[in-house]
Amino acid sequence: MIKKEDTQKPKSSTNPNESKKEDSKPSVKTTTNDTTQKPTAKERAGSQNSVKSADKTKQNNTQKAKTANNKNTKPNETTDFAIVRHGKHQFYLVPGEKYDITHIDVPEGKELTFDKVLAMQKDGKFTLGTPIVDKAFVKVFVVKHKKGPKEYGFKYKAKSRYRKRWGYRQFYTRIRVIEVGFKK
Repeated sequence: MIKKEDTQKPKSSTNPNESKKEDSKPSVKTTTNDTTQKPTAKERAGSQNSVKSADKTKQNNTQKAKTANNKNTKPNETTDFAIVRHGKHQFYLVPGEKYDITHIDVPEGKELTFDKVLAMQKDGKFTLGTPIVDKAFVKVFVVKHKKGPKEYGFKYKAKSRYRKRWGYRQFYTRIRVIEVGFKK
């Protein structure tokens, strides 16, 4: 049986000073810092679990903060709201909040009234239209007109060196909801 220490012995040299230096070095069993060794699978799994739990805690804290800051995240009995049709789109509007909707040709600083109200809740009483709620309105204030982020389009045909690229920015109108109610 061969010992590991025998196989790791330094080569003999003609210079006696070199052999002393090599003999002073530790033999086969050396200790290294833990930082150079790779962690085992169990250690990696444990560290990932601790990272995941820390991430979950962060997510929970941010969700709590968002719901605390934004009072109108979910409709309840006391929240007034309206669902309005404008063009092809429907918007959920809450009084006092600002929204970006598709462009409306109304100057900035003017008030506007939406009459096509599909559903609304006023003073805890919910009303659903068939298809539109009678005598319901939503009064809004036009804050400003703006453009959305640029979106790119691209055409490509293989083997013919045909490429076309273009950009497009949608126009939006920022509104602030003043009132949700019924006409008298």
